Amino acid sequence: MPDDRIPSPDQVDAQELIALVDQAQELFTSACVSFSDLRAVFEAIAVASPPGSLSARLASLGVSLCEARGVEFDRHQCAYMTHADRFTASLGTVTEVNHD
Repeated sequence: MPDDRIPSPDQVDAQELIALVDQAQELFTSACVSFSDLRAVFEAIAVASPPGSLSARLASLGVSLCEARGVEFDRHQCAYMTHADRFTASLGTVTEVNHD
């Protein structure tokens, strides 16, 4: 018995999928900027804190965490973008064929 929740290929709206892929790319970029912004906040806290204080140590931890997660996130974003570009190009070809 076919699963009605899975659309058949002729029910897939390629333009909608392309728009969703583009939106996801924008969200990835926004999240990457957030890591950078958050790191700047931790760096400012570290500079304003007395050396060796709890706030300075926590700020240092925050900077390290933002760096590590930012690098990891950037790697995942690059992989996603590579796949997204390929899929978008394929979907664009499908849309062009359907309009001919």
